[in-house]
Amino acid sequence: MQDANAAPISSTQSPTSSKPSETSALPLQRSLSNLHRDAILKRGIDPSFCELSGICTLADNEARQLGFEASLPVDERKHGLQGIGFEYRSLRGEASIWRLRPDRAPFVGDKKAKYLSRKGDPPRVFFPHMTSVESKSNPKIQVFLTEGEFKALALAQLIVPKASRPTAVIGLQGVNGGWTRDSVIVEKQDGTREKKKAGGIHLVDDLVNWDWSKRVVYIIFDSDVAGKSHASEFKRSSRSGAIGAEHTLAHLLRVQGAEVRIVEVPGGADGSKVGIDDYILEYGAPKALSLIYNNWVPSRDIDKILYNEQVSVMQFEDAETLVASAPAKPEFVLEGILPAQGLMVIAGAPGVGKSAIALNLCHAVASGEKFLGQWGTRQGSAVYVQTEMPRWSLAERLKSLGTLPKNLYVWTPNRMHLNFTEPDGYNKRRETGNREWVAAFAEVIRRHGASLLVMDPMSDIHTLSENDRDAMRHVFDVLAWLARSTKCAICLVHHHRKTGGRDKKYEGADDMLGSIVIQAKIDAGLSIYSQTRADETFRFKLIFSKLRHSEPLKPHELVRFGGLNCFRWKALPWTDMVQGENVDAIMDALAQLSSATVKELERKTTVHSRTIYRKLAELKQQGRVKEHNGIWTISAADSNDQ
Repeated sequence: MQDANAAPISSTQSPTSSKPSETSALPLQRSLSNLHRDAILKRGIDPSFCELSGICTLADNEARQLGFEASLPVDERKHGLQGIGFEYRSLRGEASIWRLRPDRAPFVGDKKAKYLSRKGDPPRVFFPHMTSVESKSNPKIQVFLTEGEFKALALAQLIVPKASRPTAVIGLQGVNGGWTRDSVIVEKQDGTREKKKAGGIHLVDDLVNWDWSKRVVYIIFDSDVAGKSHASEFKRSSRSGAIGAEHTLAHLLRVQGAEVRIVEVPGGADGSKVGIDDYILEYGAPKALSLIYNNWVPSRDIDKILYNEQVSVMQFEDAETLVASAPAKPEFVLEGILPAQGLMVIAGAPGVGKSAIALNLCHAVASGEKFLGQWGTRQGSAVYVQTEMPRWSLAERLKSLGTLPKNLYVWTPNRMHLNFTEPDGYNKRRETGNREWVAAFAEVIRRHGASLLVMDPMSDIHTLSENDRDAMRHVFDVLAWLARSTKCAICLVHHHRKTGGRDKKYEGADDMLGSIVIQAKIDAGLSIYSQTRADETFRFKLIFSKLRHSEPLKPHELVRFGGLNCFRWKALPWTDMVQGENVDAIMDALAQLSSATVKELERKTTVHSRTIYRKLAELKQQGRVKEHNGIWTISAADSNDQ
């Protein structure tokens, strides 16, 4: 049986079928694109390590020339086949077959095929480059057998160097990738003959000639292998389902004299599937190695799976072990504030500049510059989706951002409906029919390789009431799924309204409508407030309402650039000491005079010289003005605001 997510090989295929065009005849670049390197890095694997094992980017024409097009139904061949190619090599480094992980998963039958095999390719196993030819004949070298190339690479790079004894890693093409059965010719009732795989079972050719006698072998399959459906299939037949495939592989290895240990990888707390590469990424290599060595069984307990499945999922972990395992920290799209696959809300009353700040965030991520001149970003594609402005108005704002980076994308739909359910008016919920639309939206985000997605405003991305806590939980559950499935950080622009009445003034989390739900679900919350100066102009205060992944940050003041880049903003530490008419008058006078003494400023502003000296000292400490031989001028950093 192939991997459930892989395209099935043609029923006419046999180990002796002629292979497609010779792999060595294709002139490939044999390198990984930036998009694929990022995808591999997110798995916790070094792309350079993968390249040494024959992993490379295949363009559409290269994939077709290698023969992958023949594996697809006719109506799927019009789509692009570009993706990550896996060149299977023998232990001596000789090329054998190819597998492909296309960027766009095509439909093969009624399922999406995450991986494609070519028609005519015999069943082979994947050897990372660290698995040497000496491993084949030396039974003292233990073996890790796992499903999939990326899991094999994660084990080879991150676990093997920490193992207590020499270790070889072998990757299988799905849970049934380690064994096969002979094809036999059967005669049908109508007199025709048909080839079926109904003969005896045996290990695939790549594993037959290994010396398995007294060799320790760990079979490490995904957590979903031990699901109830597979256990039920195994009850029906010992070769059915994923457990049956695992049982058959273990039996064939034991016949050869191997000591087989089946590692039980625990599923996620929510019952989600966990592979060994996911476990390494989540808990670190030391704990993953401890799992392999200490959480194995000779065979699965089927009754335990069927009747006591949840017990293995609910595993408490002491705090000391968690700290010692040093779990990997998430990558940050916005330094210390917004992690990859995280959620952030920029909230504020109408007219305080939320959309401007959101656009500045997109520009900073796309260009790799600091956000508001203060916080570093991880450069990547950024998508700004907004429903309020017409396209011409958005274009004007974009022009005022200055030079636009290549990987900044925008979209102006009328409205978005991300919620899957909605009230039906009878205290029940009904399906909205939006699931396919959301899945298509996620696919577009993945195609653009987006690191950041901004949606402005939050009220236009769903059809639910923001006063309904259950409804908001549902919306944020969908957003969390969207972030995880696309590996993209999401930022929402939220028009909040005061909750304390006119006689009170709240700032921060208490100011958000639905704040209890929003604060529980997001990784970061930024709130913007306007404060009126004495001359009836405004200052804008940025408050970090919530930061899940960093120390608390002090409030900052938002200041707009001048000139052609008037839509660019920067942030300065907030202070309540320097404000009011005197400061504004002094700054205006300096802007008009270019440079001036205190006496000249006193004549220009009619402010007392003692007050001017005090205010200039405060402004100098902030870096807004500078002084030389009694002559005061506006600093270069602050002159952009004038």
